[in-house]
Amino acid sequence: MSKTVGFSIVIPTFNRLEFLKQAISSVRNQTHADYEIIVVDDGSTDGTVDYLMSLGTLVKTLRQQHRGPAAARNLGVSQAIGTYIAFLDSDDFWFPWTLTILQRVMQHHEQPSLISAATVEFHGNVPDIEEEDFASKYFTDFFQTAHDPGYVGSNALVVRRDIFNRAGGFDEAMFVGEDLDFCFRAGISRDFVRVVSPVMLAYRRHSGNMSTAVLPLYSAAVELLTRERNGRYPGGRTRRKERWKLLSRTVRPVALSCIKCGLRHEAWRLFWKSLVMNMRLGRFRFLTGFLLYTLIGVRTTIGVRTTFSK
Repeated sequence: MSKTVGFSIVIPTFNRLEFLKQAISSVRNQTHADYEIIVVDDGSTDGTVDYLMSLGTLVKTLRQQHRGPAAARNLGVSQAIGTYIAFLDSDDFWFPWTLTILQRVMQHHEQPSLISAATVEFHGNVPDIEEEDFASKYFTDFFQTAHDPGYVGSNALVVRRDIFNRAGGFDEAMFVGEDLDFCFRAGISRDFVRVVSPVMLAYRRHSGNMSTAVLPLYSAAVELLTRERNGRYPGGRTRRKERWKLLSRTVRPVALSCIKCGLRHEAWRLFWKSLVMNMRLGRFRFLTGFLLYTLIGVRTTIGVRTTFSK
């Protein structure tokens, strides 16, 4: 029988050597020791390969031609032996108690299908944060989070390995939004737990974040709407309202961001593709505001916070 561990930490990386060193160090400093580290180099040219070789057996190193983070994560999972897969982006950072908290969730909720970690965003240096009391929210599945939505980026996602494989992994054709697409495909898998406290992941914001570009966000939003329309996601009509709530929460800020950036054609396309959904959800404030912004030409500062990861 193959050896197993509690957690396989999959770290995709592409030309982020200095950040990668911090990410790996944060995993090795965990107070819970039942894990393996899998780093998938997505075609780096900045010395990442030499650095990973210097670590020897401390990490399991995999390499591929530059194919994007979804393909890198899938490759990492294919070689994982952990009961759970924890994804960590190479520019992010774990706190020492992260795996201990995950182990507590597993025991308290009897091995849920998906777990979402509490996060904090930062620029520059990693924030100095103290461990707080444990608190979590339980949902019967991911779709139920529509009534209490939260961040579900892949960098904060922990998935039972059998559930990940059953859902088909990440769609490698998507470079943005693949995490939300995965959560939708795993949407009716039993037991979703969101850790509210303590903060477990420091999420770095910088110019290299993939999700900061509006056009990739737009393309991802269109693809998610198309897949919903084509019946790609589970739950049928019974769970449709919950799927629509989650989709609307993602699509609306992207449409408004398109307006802000002068992408009027793209904004209108999202408007029409989501019109029926937003009307049935009663999102009339958004619909009215969108028309005012586009028809009157009002330019405003719009804070965009989507559920897409980097």
